[in-house]
Amino acid sequence: MIHIATVHWAYDHWIDVQLAYFDRNIDEPYRVYAWLDDAMMDHASKFFYATDVQMKEHERKLTLLGDLMAHAAEPDDMLVFIDGDAFPIAPMVPFLREKLDEYPLVAVRRDDGPEPAKERFARRPRSSGWSSPATGAAATSGRTARARGSPMSAGTCSAS
Repeated sequence: MIHIATVHWAYDHWIDVQLAYFDRNIDEPYRVYAWLDDAMMDHASKFFYATDVQMKEHERKLTLLGDLMAHAAEPDDMLVFIDGDAFPIAPMVPFLREKLDEYPLVAVRRDDGPEPAKERFARRPRSSGWSSPATGAAATSGRTARARGSPMSAGTCSAS
């Protein structure tokens, strides 16, 4: 099972786009856990889990969704964190499985902004314990993988 956390805020127009790309590019069972902004709960039935609890901190929303996913996940399941306006543009499971066989964590970094930013990541939930994306403690080993051609939408991407 693949557990996906996403946060949608300000605009709901990315919800259906993101879900359509998940359907197109994920060939294994998956569940999407969503944190929705104010008036987006009319989309709640599209997700395995959805909440609109008012909270300002984006990182805390992802942390709480991650805790929920880790609780539900089996040891070989994948946890994926992705922003509400991002989506896979090619099949992502083979890429993630290949990288997660070698490394405990896969992250996509955006190189297209003024400051390159680490985006969300995928990991196995219990390989060495759940680490929060908000704490920066997610890189549980000193090893990193770098691969061009990540199937995530963010311009030129690297996995690390």
